[in-house]
Amino acid sequence: MKETKITLSIIIPVYNVMTYLRPCLDGLLSQTCPAGFSYEVLLADDGSTDGSGAVCDEYAAAYRQVRALHRENGGQSAARNQAIRAAEGAWLAFVDSDDLVRPEFLAALAGELKDGRDVVLYNSYSTRDETIRAPFRAVQFADGLEGYLRRCIVEFPFVTAPWRYAVRRQFLVEQGLWFHEGIYHEDCEWCPKVLAHAKTAAVCEQALYVYRDAPEQGRDSTCMNPARWARRLDGFGQVVTALKAEAAAFANDPVRRVFLLRSAALAWQQRLILAAAAGRLAEIAREETVNRDLLAYAPKRFGLCLRLAGLRSGTRLYRKLWGEH
Repeated sequence: MKETKITLSIIIPVYNVMTYLRPCLDGLLSQTCPAGFSYEVLLADDGSTDGSGAVCDEYAAAYRQVRALHRENGGQSAARNQAIRAAEGAWLAFVDSDDLVRPEFLAALAGELKDGRDVVLYNSYSTRDETIRAPFRAVQFADGLEGYLRRCIVEFPFVTAPWRYAVRRQFLVEQGLWFHEGIYHEDCEWCPKVLAHAKTAAVCEQALYVYRDAPEQGRDSTCMNPARWARRLDGFGQVVTALKAEAAAFANDPVRRVFLLRSAALAWQQRLILAAAAGRLAEIAREETVNRDLLAYAPKRFGLCLRLAGLRSGTRLYRKLWGEH
């Protein structure tokens, strides 16, 4: 009997998420798939200590399409990379274990994962304000991926969230687009690299993903936790360095080169804004002289954010960088 080829591998990194894991999996496994479409769910347990690993094994035993992978704690990127290597699907999608997917998630993606595409982008719904934030629109791709990247250089509309990207596995592996391990904000590096290396992309305008970020849900956000600011500052610094290096590899492709530098500039300014919030702006600014070349690619409105976030010190740096008095 001929084995059914797997169309989609859904990768879920798991670390101490007992509160969220079952709803996430139940919503995914209860969906109806179109004929000829098959999928697997890879639960990449990153050394959980709260029983989440046992839940992974429970679901793997109960559902033939679920596999549980266990590893010592190494971070979300390491867990994702392990699952990418183990994946059998032609396509990859990413789900965070404390989020949800819409009931039409699989059916909608099934119609988009076609030969000749490297990436399929789709939208997400935020529970904080019950809106679709920064939506991908088909009109943005009217001139293809090249036209979209040109638009990003001017308007910067794209989103650095892997759970809004379905990626052809062969393309990802051949291009070496692994997640940067051991840092925070690896998404800010991975997503621009994927778009820069892709030749083709398609858009599904539906909000297929539910990002659970309402305050009452008690999500322990790495973006808001002051105890993690030092690692976040380091993460942004490494992202900037990586994107600038990647841009240099596109010397003969000005659109992709500038797109990557624009992405590096955004990460750089986010680092400065975070430094202002952490009371380390003067210190970090001294380290950032090497990145002054990114000013040419930086959206000026982020300079205003820096000015507001840092108050007096932010205002001084803003004036120094942008020459305003």
